[in-house]
Amino acid sequence: MDGRPLDPGRAIELPYRRNRLELRFAALSYREPAIIRYRARIRPEEQWSAATSQPSFRFVDLAAGRYQVEVQASLDGAHWSETHRPVSVRVLLPWWRTGWFFLACALFAATALTIAYRIRVGQLVRLERQRTRIAMDLHDAIGSGLGSIRILAGLAERASTPEGTRAQISSRIARVADELAQSLGDIVGSLRPGSATLESLGAQLVARATPLLVGREIEFAVEPKEPWPDARLSLAVRRHVFLIGAEALHNAARHAEARRVVLALDRDGRRWRLKVEDDGKGMAAMAHLPRPRGLGLESIARRAAEIGANARWSPREGGGTVFTLTFDGLAEDRRTQGGSASHERATGAPGPEVTHSPPEEVSR
Repeated sequence: MDGRPLDPGRAIELPYRRNRLELRFAALSYREPAIIRYRARIRPEEQWSAATSQPSFRFVDLAAGRYQVEVQASLDGAHWSETHRPVSVRVLLPWWRTGWFFLACALFAATALTIAYRIRVGQLVRLERQRTRIAMDLHDAIGSGLGSIRILAGLAERASTPEGTRAQISSRIARVADELAQSLGDIVGSLRPGSATLESLGAQLVARATPLLVGREIEFAVEPKEPWPDARLSLAVRRHVFLIGAEALHNAARHAEARRVVLALDRDGRRWRLKVEDDGKGMAAMAHLPRPRGLGLESIARRAAEIGANARWSPREGGGTVFTLTFDGLAEDRRTQGGSASHERATGAPGPEVTHSPPEEVSR
């Protein structure tokens, strides 16, 4: 094979393709050796080759499989000798037809299907989480407002309600409707393609704060002045951080009696730090102010806990308040992951512990 001698008494193995096998043999004759003719075949079911006087045969590029090479000799071309020892030849399969290759393909296909299945399940889970998040946001932002409108409208319909009270009720309904429209716009804006970035979050916070502060003749500054980094955020973080920042800006505008408010963002290691700073009267002076249920400190602490963020209030040097929120931009909402917040609502068991600053720092 390929110029190397082989033992014809043992099975011969040839590589697939590029194989060259040469068989040389001799037939004894006591008459005239020159008239001896030879023929060969590679399988019993194959046809014999044409008779030749050359005592050798060559086989090139045999296909994969098993062969039994037989050789016969004849003096007259009619009577042929018998083959007592066929030469066994086996041409190996190509690598892409071997058992290990099919096994590897099967394992690869199973792995690919498993990965595709997990990716699809992950997409469906994320979609379901997003739907749950939207439903919760709509319930939190719209449900209570619609309930208030329904109650106020019922009071306005009563014949016993004085006209002056009706006017107040109508004004209150208009304010609640404006707040609902703003909340709905915030929810829709947070779901738009490309909105889950730090830059989009900053733009929406600035858009929310500008009319709120400028309308009260409060100087409003954003740091840094350049556009915020275009870092990616999860939808949960984008939604909660926006609502927390909007509430902090609302507090500074409505209750702090500030002359200047600063909205800032910077890095804190691998996390981000959002800061709202005002030069108002400070937290201690506002401790007596009433807080609507579900808003203010309680709402901020709850939302911060749901994305694993840390919210902190501290006095500002020279007077005023500094609110700081440190968060991971890619965190997920624990409520939509079957976390402890959902467990608390369903079973009454305590959820994750939220660490607050000292009382004098969170009286606001």
